Amino acid sequence: MQDNLVEEFTTSQIFHALTILKNHITSDFLNFEEYEGITPLEFHTWTSITRQQFSSLLENVSSLNNRRNKKTILAAVLTKMRTGDSNARLASIFKTSESTFQRMLNEGREALLVDYVPSRLGYDHMSREEVYRNLLKPMLYVCCDGHIIEVSGPHAATTSDAVIMNNTIDDEEGLIHWFYRPGDVFILDRGFRDSKGPLEDYGYAVHMPETKHPRETQLTTDQANKSRCVTICRWVVEVINGRFKRDFRLLRIDHSNRALSYMMDYFRIAAALLNDFHVLIDNNVHANEFLNIINERISQPNRLADLVIRNNYNRRRAHFQPMAANMPEFE
Repeated sequence: MQDNLVEEFTTSQIFHALTILKNHITSDFLNFEEYEGITPLEFHTWTSITRQQFSSLLENVSSLNNRRNKKTILAAVLTKMRTGDSNARLASIFKTSESTFQRMLNEGREALLVDYVPSRLGYDHMSREEVYRNLLKPMLYVCCDGHIIEVSGPHAATTSDAVIMNNTIDDEEGLIHWFYRPGDVFILDRGFRDSKGPLEDYGYAVHMPETKHPRETQLTTDQANKSRCVTICRWVVEVINGRFKRDFRLLRIDHSNRALSYMMDYFRIAAALLNDFHVLIDNNVHANEFLNIINERISQPNRLADLVIRNNYNRRRAHFQPMAANMPEFE
């Protein structure tokens, strides 16, 4: 590489460079008054919503209807929230003064708070009946390989998982006691904690994540390790739940009252299709190695946590010193 390298530019090259700079300065980089001309990706990058959603938002902000640049005002608020950049930088992007940009933010923010937010947020923006409309849920009984044994329901969304399970096992003539035998293992989440006793009374083994002791702020090391053992097995249920919503759009949209009576029929059909055509979930090729590591470390104490608690490191104030290149540690 040469020292003191000098590059010479011709007149046409300098003129071309200045033309590019001029076009950049005078071009409409983000002209939200004609936002249809902004590419979808660029629009979403700056505002966090799509152009169609922006159009819908405009229709719901009537306070800005008398403003000539209402689209730019609304976009200014969204861009500020999306990027978090300084007003000075955003004002240069919107090609306006900083004071004007601040005024746009004030007008747009006030319009959204008056016209838009109350209809979509707050205890009075929807009725209790609307909150619970068509909110039903099935109960899945899933094997560890993802095969669905049974789908029960529909159950009201306001009914807890524990209540549903208790009602099921209280029926001594029910199919659940015909199918399951004492010693069979139920892997559940914490929502079933009130079902643990009744299930064990029938001889079933129950495993679920631990809950912290009263007045404790977090799980103990032993509780956390045991909870992870449950989670590493129970993730299969979450995978199966995700397949229903991913593969069958009908099961993730609102149902009219007329269609609601057939919802569980469709759900059972979907479950049968998943059982028939989906590949079963198999263990990872390193599963045995993982299990050996877990068994070796399940009772291992958390020495770092013990050290922190013993010396109250989590309650001490730390003194931070600004780092500089001339500090002895860097020499």
